[in-house]
Amino acid sequence: MKYSPAKSLLIFCLSALWLGEPDRAAAQSNGVLREVYTGIDGTSVANLTNNANFPDNPTTVEVITDFFEAPTDVDDNYGQRMSAYLLPPTTGSYVFWISSDDNSTLFLSTDATASNKRVIASVPGWTSSHEWAKYNEQKSAPVSLTGGQRYYIEALMKEGTGGDNLAVRWQLTGGVIEEPIPASRLLVFGLGPPQITQQPTNVTAAEGASATFTVRLARTFGADYQWLRNGFNISGATNASYTLSMVALADKGAQFRCFISNPQGNTNSNTATLAVSADTTPPTITSIVNLGDNTIVSVLFSEPVEASSATAAANFSIDNGIGTPRSTKFGADAQTVVLNTAPLSYGTT
Repeated sequence: MKYSPAKSLLIFCLSALWLGEPDRAAAQSNGVLREVYTGIDGTSVANLTNNANFPDNPTTVEVITDFFEAPTDVDDNYGQRMSAYLLPPTTGSYVFWISSDDNSTLFLSTDATASNKRVIASVPGWTSSHEWAKYNEQKSAPVSLTGGQRYYIEALMKEGTGGDNLAVRWQLTGGVIEEPIPASRLLVFGLGPPQITQQPTNVTAAEGASATFTVRLARTFGADYQWLRNGFNISGATNASYTLSMVALADKGAQFRCFISNPQGNTNSNTATLAVSADTTPPTITSIVNLGDNTIVSVLFSEPVEASSATAAANFSIDNGIGTPRSTKFGADAQTVVLNTAPLSYGTT
């Protein structure tokens, strides 16, 4: 029987209340980080590791929360890396196996450091799912591990065409085989709390213009954003950037920062301050257009205008006997005002 692993993002959470902060979650970290790199030809692991997108630009990233096993028969011409911290339950000798379609390599570090990894098993051709004894290279030599200590483990796989699979199993010190290695023996590698690489900076905006604040992370997978203004959540401001439209003089001195969390932790960005310069230049009319309906005139201004004056019909007048419009409203934006008028005479300017 073929095993079809369930895959899901790591979303188990424990509530934590932060004074002056939004409610956030501190999630469990059992599982395997899976990074997928699509659009790569060939069946050799070297086709993956020599690709320009490896390792920093995966196509997709997810956390597998059940076993050390990738989804089966999902795509062609891709490669993947699965990595985790391995937690041996007791001190003793362990044996590992890897199965895959196509080629794969299994690495294990002498400690929790990825740079100390070494090859312990591989698939030189291809195997069916959970086919553990097709090649001698699939089985590792016995490895001595210390119970409770973290060890970095990594599997690389390259798929050409046809079926595809990847799984890792091990034999415990007492002889029991866990197939594949369950997530309870693994901790997600490579995420960590959010690491900010670009802090939001102070912004100066003209009255009536917009102001944008941005934060960037070293790794965005699993990150949740919440922007705050003067210490209070901004409704709907849950992206890496926040834009304040139609800046007013009253916004001068407002402070903005971003609270960021992922399954491994959370952090606050630096605070950025908004400076506002007064708009002393009145708007001008850029164009006046009639598109065929002889009761509609569209007026485009040089900049956004205030609703209180722009939508007051008494502030407009059209010559040649038309006079005050019947009504006014904004068009697609605050620079466009649509006038509903008495019937215009075709051909009259």
